[in-house]
Amino acid sequence: MVYEHLSRLYHRDEVRWKEEYERRSSSPMTRRFDFILQEYGRTQAYPAFCCYTEELALLQEAIRRDFTIL
Repeated sequence: MVYEHLSRLYHRDEVRWKEEYERRSSSPMTRRFDFILQEYGRTQAYPAFCCYTEELALLQEAIRRDFTIL
């Protein structure tokens, strides 16, 4: 499955975006932050979060290994 940015999905299909947003934000691999995201001129706001994907986990591991060598 190809990762799709929520911003792209939002502009293409708002119903699918809402389902995907809920799925990602409730995932055990989600990191939540203490601030809210709100588009300029919009009333709706959303809690900030990021999902740890396999690609991100591998990148973190590579960085950790590089720093261990130093």
